[in-house]
Amino acid sequence: DYLLAKFRKYVPLPQAEVLEIGIANGRCGVLLADRVAHYYGIDPVEEYVKMARINIPAGAKITYVVGRAEEIPFAQLFDIVLYAHSWHCIEDKEKALQEATRVLKPGGIVAILEPLATNQKWASPRLQPGSPEFDEQALERKRQSIVEGREAILRQTIFKIVEDEYDSRIGRDFYVLKKNI
Repeated sequence: DYLLAKFRKYVPLPQAEVLEIGIANGRCGVLLADRVAHYYGIDPVEEYVKMARINIPAGAKITYVVGRAEEIPFAQLFDIVLYAHSWHCIEDKEKALQEATRVLKPGGIVAILEPLATNQKWASPRLQPGSPEFDEQALERKRQSIVEGREAILRQTIFKIVEDEYDSRIGRDFYVLKKNI
């Protein structure tokens, strides 16, 4: 509901074509696909794409393919390009934003939902202090990549930041970007 409320401020959802960058298990697509015209997603990890495809409900308007943010494998245009907990994982953020602008319809938005670097609850046991699998260096790398991701958003010039919401209650940052004209 959080993302849907945000999206509705900028794009009429029933007609929206959405592209998610970094789908992992496909959870966002399953939650959002019935509210939009079609939901597309990419992930560079083939195993994630296979897993996400298995989770697609029958009849859902969802298409998942292997692909990278820096080389989006679609020629069509989208109303929303969504990075849900994936922005900090992208190697070349500038190139990723150039690709997002290439596939974004006029008036479309880029939405970036990221965890806070100060987050204390992570899905991976490798990032959970006290877990037998805890890896302090991995946690520090994760936190650093989140900080660097925020800095990249703030210094980029391709898009105008129209929303920058920090919410410590849910441990998330949320950004909405629109093309600079």
